Amino acid sequence: MTSIRIIIITNFLITIIQFASADFQRLHVKDGALFFENGEEAVFWGVNLQPSLSWEYNRMKRHGLHSPLNLKSYKKMIDEAFSELQMLGCNLIRIHLSPGDITDKNGNLVENHWLDLTDYVLAEAEKRNMYTYLALLNSLGRDRGENTFIPKNKHSKPLWMIDPDFIVKSDLYIRKLLNRKNKYAKGVKYKDSPALAFVEPINEPDYFTRETIASSHRCKKIYIDWLSNKEKVDSDEAFSEWRMHTTKSYINKMVKLFKEEKVSAPMVWSMEWPRMMEWTGSDVFVAAAESDVEVLSVCLYPGQSVAYGKKSNDLKDVGEKNYFEYIQNCYDLPEWHGWMREKRFLNKARIVYEFETYYNHSSYLYPLMAKYFRAQGIQAAAMWTYLLPGQAEYTAASHHLNLKTTPNKAASFLIAGEIMR
Repeated sequence: MTSIRIIIITNFLITIIQFASADFQRLHVKDGALFFENGEEAVFWGVNLQPSLSWEYNRMKRHGLHSPLNLKSYKKMIDEAFSELQMLGCNLIRIHLSPGDITDKNGNLVENHWLDLTDYVLAEAEKRNMYTYLALLNSLGRDRGENTFIPKNKHSKPLWMIDPDFIVKSDLYIRKLLNRKNKYAKGVKYKDSPALAFVEPINEPDYFTRETIASSHRCKKIYIDWLSNKEKVDSDEAFSEWRMHTTKSYINKMVKLFKEEKVSAPMVWSMEWPRMMEWTGSDVFVAAAESDVEVLSVCLYPGQSVAYGKKSNDLKDVGEKNYFEYIQNCYDLPEWHGWMREKRFLNKARIVYEFETYYNHSSYLYPLMAKYFRAQGIQAAAMWTYLLPGQAEYTAASHHLNLKTTPNKAASFLIAGEIMR
């Protein structure tokens, strides 16, 4: 029996290695689906990998690990993580880039170890035949403190699409990063990497409400001026129309920016959580549907709402709950994720920027989610977040996947990748 299992596992791993070693091809969207240059449907299965963020390193540092930072040993740990991800059949790595770690107050890049590590992770992914997916604006990590253009206030995201001063700085940062030459990849610019599959301007964009816009005098004035130009008075309906207009305009502006930079990777716009339409408003969905963006992304965390407000042993219930009904609701209900199958969105390709089983080490959810993703026409999914070797055994987190420390989930993840493909 043991020898039979070894043969099965060996053949399974050979299939994965063959899948992962294909030559890189550019992507394009046709009739709402992603295709490679050779005309084959594109399918991606992978993880978010974050060792180039101060946020990720500081999680280890709080446990007394890897402090002070030794780049040589840290990169060795990154290498080990990539080797594990190859065994898990990944062909996609998503990275939250944190400009708060790598920029000055004007949006220029600053040479430091976080930027060096970003170079390294991207080059290593390409070396391992994995595509890359870059989320360019994010507030996760702010190692440069006051010396960066990213505001300290973590609730500043709504102004990112509206405030002219921020937009000038963020555009500069994005262009500088796209044109950065990666010293670990023979000096090839980020935007010219054959492994670059997706670019996403903002990780989980946020939106003002009529109440919260008062916190930004500059953005409030822009809204008031718009009302005056349109000869409208402030109301829920007028604000919703303005928000739709500004969101659509920003999306189209970013599509244009990437085209100007001759980035061949499709741009992605994040539509976030199930029930976002209910919580945020339908106007931002109108903006996305009418915009020029070709790819929309969503996330899925069964159990997150169940875990809200719970601590310690109470979280055990989160993992023991059955989430089949939750997944079914995501498919059926338009205000959850059912909107993806509406006619107005059928010309947009669909991917998942983050997913996880959330305080849940069971083995059924990854395959279930993969089946759900394919039923929705989703062609790429990246689990949040793969924990580095040397860190995973010290971390008790809502998001926890590692080949050695979560073996049930690792096996489940392998099977889910096959379902996805």
